[in-house]
Amino acid sequence: MADALTFAMKDTPLETNIGDATWCFGMSKMTVKDENLVPPGGAPTQYNKLEFVEFLEFIGRLAELRFRKAGVTAMPLAQMVEAVLDLILPEMLGETRRAVAIRDLEESESDDDY
Repeated sequence: MADALTFAMKDTPLETNIGDATWCFGMSKMTVKDENLVPPGGAPTQYNKLEFVEFLEFIGRLAELRFRKAGVTAMPLAQMVEAVLDLILPEMLGETRRAVAIRDLEESESDDDY
């Protein structure tokens, strides 16, 4: 958890505060089976780390929160995430995001149309 909060607040130009970073972290966590069972000698470790899919949701929540606080509400979430990745990737990895080719899917005719 500490690494995710440091990532959101200090390691990237997102400039997220502790409350917002904690909220995004907590809301990105999946439900944990047997969450009331504590292993001998400590706290449940599954609460303190993000699985990969949880990390992806963490990025999405940080992006949505960043734009909502800036007053941007009409932008699709995908574009918000792309903008945040454009900030994070050069800073963290020295890399740039590759644009995704988006194409419209053709509607198929189904038996229900007849």
